[in-house]
Amino acid sequence: MRRAFYKFHSYLNLVCLIILFGGIGAPFPNAFYQFINIDNTKQATGVYKPQGCNGITPKPTCVFPLQLDADADAPYWLWSTGETSQSISVSAVGMYSWQTADLSSDVVVNGAFTNNTAGFTSDYTYIVPTGSTGSNGALDAEGYYTVTTDPSTTHKQFISVADHTGNTTGARNMLIVNGAKATNANGSDVNVWQEKNLTVTPNTTYIFSVWCTSLSTASIANPAKLQFSINDVLQNQTYIIPTSTLGQWLNFTTTWASGTSTKVKISVVNKNYTTGGADFALDDFVFAPLCTKYFNVTYTPRPAQPTIQSQ
Repeated sequence: MRRAFYKFHSYLNLVCLIILFGGIGAPFPNAFYQFINIDNTKQATGVYKPQGCNGITPKPTCVFPLQLDADADAPYWLWSTGETSQSISVSAVGMYSWQTADLSSDVVVNGAFTNNTAGFTSDYTYIVPTGSTGSNGALDAEGYYTVTTDPSTTHKQFISVADHTGNTTGARNMLIVNGAKATNANGSDVNVWQEKNLTVTPNTTYIFSVWCTSLSTASIANPAKLQFSINDVLQNQTYIIPTSTLGQWLNFTTTWASGTSTKVKISVVNKNYTTGGADFALDDFVFAPLCTKYFNVTYTPRPAQPTIQSQ
């Protein structure tokens, strides 16, 4: 279930904190949460595969402002200026860049949950959507999860909300969770969702993304607190915390450099150890290579116009 990704924002309601670093070689955040609005339909069709990643296109100009254009068929655009449109206008010389993802190389097996529970595991206990752990339904008890199309059918106090993907074929599922305060028996964090032994390309930067929403009024006061984990290493200093607006899908991402790795384990772990609340849904997991393209804008003055004098 996927449709749109991320765009740079600051702390918005309870959304996120952002960690930034600069430099031409790495113009985008290395550990961050952001929203960008990826068109994931291009993942299913394989329409776009970026070419010329890390390349620099010279852009000499004698007139400002100058329009810079990213690839029209990319799934999203994130410029080094923070803008997220296909084209931007610049008024100064310098190195500009834009980033997108190669969704044709996404390694997540079932990130949209179209295939129900295939491809991922959880430290929580699975229950069928029509099952029961108490008077409120399948997810009455904490520490249980299910995969289905409507959260309200799994718990009497959960809201009804559509999946994030909005796919036109296949089941419009999402992962629905009643979070628990417990850790694993060995004291480690609980993996809410994980996929193991995924094949990655060495020396490649990947983007790890998920969409999240709160499902109950109890989750307004006590929302989910989640973190990305890659190879059992937590990736961010701040938590994935959905907004207090129930049913509002928010996107969270981080980036990871593969180095010499050829395999990876990715997961989202629970960091909320308070009873009550922490009822949430997850959708549209992506783990895909990033592509960055550069424009080197330089100024070339117009040649002086000749002066014609009469004799």
